[in-house]
Amino acid sequence: MLDASLKARPLVEYVEEQILSGQYPGGSRIPSTRELARRFHISQNTALSGVNYLVERGMLVKKARSGVLVAENWYRGGGVAGSGRDGGYELAVFGVMRNTELYGACICGIKEYAEIHGIRLRLAMLPFFSVDEMVLARLARGVDGVLLLSEYDTTMEHMPLPMPTVGILMHSMYDETISVVDLDPFAAARAAAAYFREAGIRKVHGIGAPRPVYDTRLSVFESLWKAEGGEYFSGGAEYQGGYLKVQFDFRRDHGYLFASDSLLDAASKGYAREHDGRPLAADITVLGIDGKNLQVPEMHHFPSIAVNWRNIGRIAIAECISRIQNPESEPKRIYVAGRIAHPPG
Repeated sequence: MLDASLKARPLVEYVEEQILSGQYPGGSRIPSTRELARRFHISQNTALSGVNYLVERGMLVKKARSGVLVAENWYRGGGVAGSGRDGGYELAVFGVMRNTELYGACICGIKEYAEIHGIRLRLAMLPFFSVDEMVLARLARGVDGVLLLSEYDTTMEHMPLPMPTVGILMHSMYDETISVVDLDPFAAARAAAAYFREAGIRKVHGIGAPRPVYDTRLSVFESLWKAEGGEYFSGGAEYQGGYLKVQFDFRRDHGYLFASDSLLDAASKGYAREHDGRPLAADITVLGIDGKNLQVPEMHHFPSIAVNWRNIGRIAIAECISRIQNPESEPKRIYVAGRIAHPPG
């Protein structure tokens, strides 16, 4: 357990997630304790206690004149000896080199479960558009099950894997052949509707991007909101030069529901550039979905429907192992309810 004050826990979880997602690769230097203390609004002594905890766990190493580095081969090692009571299974975990905050949290939950149950993990973080059916089938050879941490249903029409597979942040079950685990869009829609009603908003804009999981979140909200007599307008984001651009003529008497915190963060930063650094949420009724902004110090902060992504990781690996042990079991769609969370302060 972490001996330091609980104030260091967000720092520890953040650094751990960045390492496991590949954002901080082996041999790279992490931010200084001074910088970490500033980001997480804690003392340098508290930040140091968090760093020391990760050093003791073997994730970080201290080197003279080099600072604190990520331990070499920690990321690529990614495995736990498979000798536990679940039979020493080996699972492949595939993610993408973006949205590392959510995926890193999921991987932490997966790893915690694997350590307890003696399951070996084969971890690979890949460029999103480099993954197709052939690549996935090749990388998954020889494992007992697969966990997919990305919107693979955006890029792949078919799922080529014969072994039990569970997707996180995916909507398609590929003709009921894989299980999926995600934030509950129905609970999110109810929470969002209550949020906008309490703010006295009747006109809501749903803003998404071309992802099946985003489409589902917004379409469920649209149906509920219209059924309650509200007005709904659809909007979207676009990628320009590799960067997400969200730009609207925001109105104070309208509400804006973003299918992902990444979209709302991009909109808020664009708004701030045009309004002397003032965040969007200070002037406009906005709501994100997924809670990512609450995990990442660098993001703008705003209300969001948040879920415990570590817990989603644990649920996903448990479902994968269950299907390995029970080959006749049917794939499941597992939804985890989120709640509206507000940034501190």
